[in-house]
Amino acid sequence: MKQPSSRRAQPGIATLLAALVAVAIWHWLAREEGPEGDGAAPPLATGASIPGGVPLATADELATPSHPRQALEPRADSDPADSSPAAHASLRVHVRGADGAAIAAVRVGVAPAKGFTFEGDAIRAPSDARGIAEFPSLAPGTWLVHAHGARLRRVTLLPGEPASVEIELAPGIRVSGRVVDGEGLAIADAELVLVDPRDAALQSIATSDPAGRFAFEVHEDLASCFARKAGHASSATNMRLGFGAELLGLELVVERADAELHGVVLDAANRGIEGVELVARLRAPRGTSTDAVRRDRPALRWPRTRSAADGRFSFRGLLAGELELSAVHPDFAPATRLVPIEPYAGNRLELSLDAGSSLRGVVRDDAGARLGAATIEVGMPPPHGARRARADAQGEFVVHGLGTGSVTLWAEHPDAVRASLSVEIDGEPAAKPIEVVLPSKTRLHGLVLDERGAPLADLVVLASPKDGMGASTVSGPDGRFAFGVGHGLVHELSVYVAESDALVPLVTLAGARADAGEHRLVVPESRRPSATVRARLTLPAGYDEDRLRVALHDPEEKLVQIRGVAGSGELELGPLAPGTYVLSTLGVGSRFHGDELARFTLAPDQTLDLGTIAIPAPVVPELRARTSKGRVIDALDGHLLALADRRDCGPLGLRNGETHWRPPLRPGEYTLQIDDGAGFAGRELQISLRAGPPNRLDVVLDARSRVIVTPRAADGLTLPDGLEFELLHQDGVRSVRSWDGSPLRFSLPDGRHRLAVRHDRLDGAIEIRADAQQAEPLELVLTVTARR
Repeated sequence: MKQPSSRRAQPGIATLLAALVAVAIWHWLAREEGPEGDGAAPPLATGASIPGGVPLATADELATPSHPRQALEPRADSDPADSSPAAHASLRVHVRGADGAAIAAVRVGVAPAKGFTFEGDAIRAPSDARGIAEFPSLAPGTWLVHAHGARLRRVTLLPGEPASVEIELAPGIRVSGRVVDGEGLAIADAELVLVDPRDAALQSIATSDPAGRFAFEVHEDLASCFARKAGHASSATNMRLGFGAELLGLELVVERADAELHGVVLDAANRGIEGVELVARLRAPRGTSTDAVRRDRPALRWPRTRSAADGRFSFRGLLAGELELSAVHPDFAPATRLVPIEPYAGNRLELSLDAGSSLRGVVRDDAGARLGAATIEVGMPPPHGARRARADAQGEFVVHGLGTGSVTLWAEHPDAVRASLSVEIDGEPAAKPIEVVLPSKTRLHGLVLDERGAPLADLVVLASPKDGMGASTVSGPDGRFAFGVGHGLVHELSVYVAESDALVPLVTLAGARADAGEHRLVVPESRRPSATVRARLTLPAGYDEDRLRVALHDPEEKLVQIRGVAGSGELELGPLAPGTYVLSTLGVGSRFHGDELARFTLAPDQTLDLGTIAIPAPVVPELRARTSKGRVIDALDGHLLALADRRDCGPLGLRNGETHWRPPLRPGEYTLQIDDGAGFAGRELQISLRAGPPNRLDVVLDARSRVIVTPRAADGLTLPDGLEFELLHQDGVRSVRSWDGSPLRFSLPDGRHRLAVRHDRLDGAIEIRADAQQAEPLELVLTVTARR
């Protein structure tokens, strides 16, 4: 039995997950290097906000940036002067689960502990099949080690000596489902690919079996997933993961695609251009909304290719329709062309690129000195990404291959604060270079202490200016921290626990300025993270849940920590600040999601053992449906409402004969509303649900005929959006349906019905003979003509 993920989680959990995604603590190693996908927004410029207003960059679920970010090199100031191997250190990180098993394909990040900020560099490496991530050449000193779902670790490296550290991950995010084609038939050997929107890295993680089914576990948060197979259009990236999420019964559609497009990209002299990146996207047919296309044609991935040395390119496995083809090359202006695609291979295209405009400028600091080696980035409309350049030793730069219009230019330099300005490009040579002024950095520093004056190490310090982008660092063993900030900026400094997902700071200092000397952040005894709680969780008899997660909240429902529970059921949370907490199960889509387990109060330095906690038995519906003539129904949509207060409790229906619902459900009386849009007469049933063994629900429905009517305009006509059609039922009842560009779908009882156009200048009608015994939908075409 399956319970697929809820696409619409409960309000509290939805808020919880959205806030968790925004927490900067777990993204201190995830520095963005710039928009390479759909948007032109700079790193940390768009998306959700972490506490204090520091924005965290996100990526469009359908974007497929062209160049995955490479592992960053160590910072120059951390490299030893001696380049001999003996002057370097090596680190081996062992990635393990709670049960000690090695975990592969986890991206581990390391960064110098001294002076680390969001602007600092980090080095990343994936764990191999043995669960080992290798860092063969690091500078001696203290480094921070991190992987999503693991606690922050600090390790000291000595010259010429290897070191190792072990990190333990919480249970990963479980995903299972199947891959089907546009007709719902299973697709075997389809490749399941993960997309990390922070850097667009792709990772093949599973393959569908002969029945189209797949299952995998992922340890990276914020991942998306799609399925692809040769000869098919890849599925849309319609899976989104986050801490606590579980997606069960996911269905990915890869439509069979027989169309091809062959072409050549030429310059102004009709010479082929090599290395042009071409991105194709299916557009909505005229008069059809994008949502309708996404619903009827779910294969909306953006296939891409690069032109060969002679400028030639080919796309295979395309869907027929109208494509929006975009071409991007560093030395030419981006171009977009609408291309009609017919089935099979007879589509040809010749595409010309112009040299485009250039943007020249110089980068200076606020004292007028030129800044050499500054990084320049110019954003462009999607899907063209961005143009990048580096200033020379004199601070001068030129960015080629730009179009015309308003663009945003971002400039960055290690000794200055990142800044942006809007530039208008009209295609004419500029009279003089533009000037980009970056505020010089100054040092904002301080100490994190307890009330007795003892330093507090490994706490996250967040600096949030009123204007501009913030930064984060980790306090050292002596409690010290430092930021490079702009002159005159006023910051708010906040302290968080590094090992938790806290949204509420331990202490906050407003009005911090770099010229104010050393800032002392004193964590009160009542907030000092020093307490620990332990428990042993047991599941009800007959249930197996080896990937259980729990969430810790304060009484105001603000998230404090998320932890996985090992197979033994042992749980340890901390360090925690003194206070009152609520412990509950977590996992969107899990049967045990949202159950409160304990409520307790912690004192400073206390270790509280809650003993054994029995998780309550869940409410599990088991739906079975058939027609009044005995035919089994394996696909059915329904909705649950609590009988007492008509509270919306989410869907309850069938997918491929298996029950799907939105956990958790509570024991009680419900109304089940059956949707009549799938060929069955709608009904409203009263049901009782109890905790414990599955609740068997048998439903008998009167079958109806499924009818699909596609309006088609006669030659020379264009059908207006919102055109209305009137359906005259055999019993004399009339109903009106507004057309949104997609086929009209009806569920009709046996007999004759008439569908007609309602318009003062258009005419058209069709007779429908409904037969509920027909297994397949009845597909008809209604031709609309001009009224005479």
